[in-house]
Amino acid sequence: MIIGERHPTVLVVEDDQGIAELIALVLEEAGFDVYTEGEISTALQTLDRLHPQVVITDLMLPDGLGSDLIVAMRQRECEGTVGSILISAHPQARLHAEASHADAYLSKPFDLDDLSRAVEHLVN
Repeated sequence: MIIGERHPTVLVVEDDQGIAELIALVLEEAGFDVYTEGEISTALQTLDRLHPQVVITDLMLPDGLGSDLIVAMRQRECEGTVGSILISAHPQARLHAEASHADAYLSKPFDLDDLSRAVEHLVN
């Protein structure tokens, strides 16, 4: 690694800690800096502080819908873009992903390689 080199940052918003930790582990091994949050309210604070390149969010969160987070995220952007991936096992999740203009949607359970490829695609 080059001194001072910054890795792309990913914010994972997932209330199931086991899933969040697994996603973080896989993406960290792929060279990303990963931060996790379990609720929309804290995710918005982290989003403002870190300015990640990609946000991965579950649809069903304790304080709202991940699709609403994606909409709020888009409204907050001043410069550049943040890629978004909606993940869920909910039968209507694809509709939520389309309505919120998520960049990608993965149905749970998903292949971790598919997730890594989706993140790589959004970063590049």
